Amino acid sequence: MQLPADSHVHSEWSWDTGGPQSDASGRMQQTCARAEAIGLPALVFTEHLDFDARWRTTAADLMSHQHHLLSTDGYVRAPILDLDGYLDSIERCRHSFPELRILTGVEFGQP
Repeated sequence: MQLPADSHVHSEWSWDTGGPQSDASGRMQQTCARAEAIGLPALVFTEHLDFDARWRTTAADLMSHQHHLLSTDGYVRAPILDLDGYLDSIERCRHSFPELRILTGVEFGQP
């Protein structure tokens, strides 16, 4: 039996993980290594691409590493996806894991 692809994976390039300068750094590489180890045929890295700043919430609804994104007026101000960094990371992983099919995607929009 072959496992199905995982078609919704976030890496350090999604704002909700903390970003590439956070503890999530290297998450894409680690995810690929784990996928290969358990026999997944493919991954789709679907990073957040959010332009809408209308998500109003409280710190209680966010993880601690996301609190800095909450403005004083109660809106989440998510950073824009670093597309160049994301695509560079994808290419490095494709080179490092040639047996794993690695696809790109985005998850567009928050509430």
